[in-house]
Amino acid sequence: MSLTERYELNSPPIIAEVVEGEVIAIDLDRGSYYSLSSGASDIWVALIAGRSCSDILASLPLASEPRLAGELERFIESLLAERLIRPASADRPAATDRAAGTAGAIAAWSEGVLRFERFTDMQDLLILDPIHEVDGEAGWPKPLG
Repeated sequence: MSLTERYELNSPPIIAEVVEGEVIAIDLDRGSYYSLSSGASDIWVALIAGRSCSDILASLPLASEPRLAGELERFIESLLAERLIRPASADRPAATDRAAGTAGAIAAWSEGVLRFERFTDMQDLLILDPIHEVDGEAGWPKPLG
């Protein structure tokens, strides 16, 4: 993992949304879903917006950066291991000014905050009946053809 590497949502098969400050991500292939809250959701949003690890660390107060760098790296590695994110494609541009505002909003986090919970209790249902696209005119599920 490089500190300057950028990441993107591993879509497909991952879908994700931020709901009231919590990230809910669903792996449609494996049927698992994930919850990221607190500082972890802020980091997720910054990563998906195109911020690198070094961008995120640069937005922190200088006194916090060395202490938190290792934790941030481990968190990103765990997201990669779960296949929630992937290295961004070469043609993906660097983060936009709008995304820069997101990274700037990140405050130093306390130890142990950068984690996520993985749930498998709905695994059978999600694999059996995957989430469908909703069509505004046709309704749900979107008909084929």
